[in-house]
Amino acid sequence: MTGQAFSGPVVVCTRAGRRIVSRVDEAAEILLYEVPGMAQGDHLVRTAMKACHDVLQGRGELENARTIFEAAMREVGLLAD
Repeated sequence: MTGQAFSGPVVVCTRAGRRIVSRVDEAAEILLYEVPGMAQGDHLVRTAMKACHDVLQGRGELENARTIFEAAMREVGLLAD
């Protein structure tokens, strides 16, 4: 189920530049490897991680994970303008 696509992409700014995130597995990867260490404990980031994990395990709502992921990226300053 790793290739589950969101209804629309979320564009984030990573260390390597802008990245278009269009699937839940990509969102989980960004949350794990691109969110700065001090922001990993942020409540919204942890909630987004859980939401993505739940979708990958077949228990969560895909668009809920997208919404929370986008909010978490905004919260930590990684959401592209």
